[in-house]
Amino acid sequence: MRRNPILSLFLSVILPSIILQKGAPYLGGPTHALWIALMFPLADGAIERVREKKLSLIAGLGICNVLLSGFFAVAQITGHWFALKEAVLPVILGLLAYFTAHTEKNILTAMLLNPSVFNFNKLNEALAQQNRSAEFAVLLTKSNRYFAGSFFVSGFVNWLMGFFIFTPIDSALTSEARSEMLNSQLGTMTQWSIVGLMIPLMIFLIFFLRWFSKQVHALSGFTLDDLMIEKKKKEPAKPL
Repeated sequence: MRRNPILSLFLSVILPSIILQKGAPYLGGPTHALWIALMFPLADGAIERVREKKLSLIAGLGICNVLLSGFFAVAQITGHWFALKEAVLPVILGLLAYFTAHTEKNILTAMLLNPSVFNFNKLNEALAQQNRSAEFAVLLTKSNRYFAGSFFVSGFVNWLMGFFIFTPIDSALTSEARSEMLNSQLGTMTQWSIVGLMIPLMIFLIFFLRWFSKQVHALSGFTLDDLMIEKKKKEPAKPL
């Protein structure tokens, strides 16, 4: 059974953001609020690991990002270091997309062109019949590198937002006041980072899927719609 992405978004982004910004007075202070907020993305990753018997690349990098946030907070590292940290996740994904572009386990196939959604046996047979398999391999490599570019743009947007959100915190303030300010910055960044990651990616996907479908059609005669696997409907139970 596949997990609900809306529930995952709520646990990983929305709820931690609310706790970081509003939870300190009710949870025993800003430090407790921080650790409670960090628990939800970790729990979300653990649930995926137990239910799916694996941890996705995105979830694994997300957990690393959460742990790094906790380390920075405990070490009282503030300001633009947090802005740099926010750019790390999409940049890592971009580097993975770029350097795995020529391999079978490329990130584009794993994240978008999923074999559970598209009938690649049908596509491969058509490509083999027309002797165009090598051209499709070149297309996949090129597409992965385009895909990498969208992550690099997301990384830059996240860094730019973080640069303005994570302003330096006055060291003359009390420890509790500094923690409250940092939690507020973290909550704001958590809300906006999903925008910084998703908007460039969604804009890219709108144009990419149309272009990629035309390229596949030119090579095989099939569009992506032709290759989608139709789910079999369950037959109604026969009355006793």
